[in-house]
Amino acid sequence: MFFLPSRRYRASPVAVATFAIVTFLLPLPALSQNPADGVSGLRAAVADRLALIPDVARHKWNTAAVIADPAREQRVIEAAVVYGRRLGLSDRITQVAIEAQIAAAKDMQHELIQSWRETGAAQFTPVPDFIRETRPKIEKATDHLIGELGAALDLLTTCPGATALRQPPTGGPASASVWSRAVEGLIQSAGGPPEHACPPP
Repeated sequence: MFFLPSRRYRASPVAVATFAIVTFLLPLPALSQNPADGVSGLRAAVADRLALIPDVARHKWNTAAVIADPAREQRVIEAAVVYGRRLGLSDRITQVAIEAQIAAAKDMQHELIQSWRETGAAQFTPVPDFIRETRPKIEKATDHLIGELGAALDLLTTCPGATALRQPPTGGPASASVWSRAVEGLIQSAGGPPEHACPPP
């Protein structure tokens, strides 16, 4: 709370003007932050999680396992929601965000397995142990993504923040459509703008 000084101690006009100028020039975090910098951690977290999915696809190719696993997917969502609560995120935000990551991961597996069918690929070796290695890495990557989502949540409600997240990383393993599936769910979870509502980058 601010108190105006008494008449006896009132500052000079020059001092008041100087204080006002300095205060005005102090950066507001939400406005001064470069959108690309503000979502860089979340972009990296999305890319890191997607980078683990080819090993999932190789495991399923080798074992002829189906891509979709609704029971497992539900457990992943439930665990993510619990973790999100610890970070102060609403259940809806976390659920929408992680459902999108699961959908993007399945899209990526479909793309990879379809390409292997078309080329007559043999079984892959070596492939990391799915239960002991790949799955724990994905769980850790999911938790990290949720944390980064919480940090970038406010920025994702703006066109600059949403547009910055929509830009896929160079040389990443995910196709443009897979990346879009993953990040649009994050933007939607934050209540951010649809792509058509924002000016092109």
